[in-house]
Amino acid sequence: GLLEHCWDEMADPVSNVVDAVVAGLRRKLGSPGLVHTVRGRGFLLSAEPGPC
Repeated sequence: GLLEHCWDEMADPVSNVVDAVVAGLRRKLGSPGLVHTVRGRGFLLSAEPGPC
């Protein structure tokens, strides 16, 4: 997954670091709906804003 790919194989599987990074990305983008949460899969970056 993203956690293991970006950090290391020993990353804590219950860590919320990916959620925190995505939350920061959403804030910096300033446009709600560009980053969608896909339940059970991860996150999706859209070209156009949509409902969150």
